[in-house]
Amino acid sequence: MIDFYRKTTKVLIFVIFLQLFSLFMTEEYLLSKPIEIPSYEPFGNVTVTQAGLNAASLIASVIVMTLAVILVIKIFGKMIIKYMFLIFSIFIVWTVNPIYVLAIQKNHFPTGIFPLDIITNLILIIALIYSTIKFDRKLLLISGFIIFAEVGSFLAQSFVPPTLFLILFAFAIYDIFAVFYGPLKYFARAIGLPAKAPKKRVGGFVKMKRNLNLGIFAINIGDMIVGSGDFIFYSLVASSALILKGSLVSVAVMAAICVGFFLNAIILNKFRRIIPGLPIPILLALAVLLIL
Repeated sequence: MIDFYRKTTKVLIFVIFLQLFSLFMTEEYLLSKPIEIPSYEPFGNVTVTQAGLNAASLIASVIVMTLAVILVIKIFGKMIIKYMFLIFSIFIVWTVNPIYVLAIQKNHFPTGIFPLDIITNLILIIALIYSTIKFDRKLLLISGFIIFAEVGSFLAQSFVPPTLFLILFAFAIYDIFAVFYGPLKYFARAIGLPAKAPKKRVGGFVKMKRNLNLGIFAINIGDMIVGSGDFIFYSLVASSALILKGSLVSVAVMAAICVGFFLNAIILNKFRRIIPGLPIPILLALAVLLIL
């Protein structure tokens, strides 16, 4: 039990600092808005029906991409996974990171002559390439920390109510289906990740698959594997709370995320199997966001 609390505390500390960093990035962006982040509303964003279609289109895109990855794995083998995810990670860095670096530069170093966006992009990309190829978990953790916070903040700017609320709710529900019955179940099977951990220890499947390398898309903290999507959504909902209702509500939302994650850890400890990371934390956080 002591080991359980120690591992869970490590991840919770990471989640708290991740959300705080995402809030910092959001504040920096809102001060200057160096580049306008477009809202995600392909079907409009006036009615609940339009917002529902926006959420459904996003989930459909995720399903298609996951199935495409599974197909590539079946054709080319598991060794290609880390390179696929590395390329996608580099694309995310090159797209999102400059927005926040330019905001920080504009807010604090308006007369700076150095192209900080290009410099930080190169540093992050080099760190991603090295840590993914060498499977350096600490460097993956640091790189993921920055990228998750930035992407969460970016999506918080892009998702506007009512689309925001329906996306959070829809993905929390979809995560249950995806892990137990849908694409993520088959993805885990395709990469050889067992559905259940050995009885002797929680997180034992991490030890069984030490060569499992998904880059920043599966972060290992204290022998607990957490997907990048979970971290991004935790950052997203905290940043959205800051934008919509201010810092006090964002702190309450962060607390709800932490309580939800702790409940997830208890379930993981009891059943020792892969579980969805979004439903409990996101639904608790969404409730707090709507009520306060």
